[in-house]
Amino acid sequence: MFCLHALDVSFGCFPLLNSEIVEYSSIGVAGVVACKRNSAQLTPSVSKVSAGSMEAMEVHACTSMPRFLTSCGENGWNIIGADNTSGAVDLVSVSPLKGPTILVLGSEGYGLRTLVKNQCSSFVKIASECEGGEADVDSLNVGVCAGIMLHNMMLKSYTSS
Repeated sequence: MFCLHALDVSFGCFPLLNSEIVEYSSIGVAGVVACKRNSAQLTPSVSKVSAGSMEAMEVHACTSMPRFLTSCGENGWNIIGADNTSGAVDLVSVSPLKGPTILVLGSEGYGLRTLVKNQCSSFVKIASECEGGEADVDSLNVGVCAGIMLHNMMLKSYTSS
């Protein structure tokens, strides 16, 4: 099982990107792909703050996330978008990952761009209901969301094999 995480996100500074790289490395994610435009650049400073995690996993920047995902889809990758669309499967109901998989997350508050959404073969969401009703917040920090989703998906895949 091989899982990549694609970030269709605008990072204003590199600490958020660093924390995600460290987190993903610790749960077995094989790599991270971020957009070159409007994102923190993958520099020696990013590597240093990631405590070496950037050197232990694949970290890439792509020019066009939609084109990158199209190419991956054509080469047999499962592309799962994190989105609250009506057809999204609740995270607790997601089956173990089979084959190479990419989890794509969008910007906080805005989600995935339309061109990126069009490349996803399925969607997953984190249930936002609280006991007795709806949650007060409908958009999680992208790092928190990614950690919850990837940890859950990777754990299910490891325990099913």
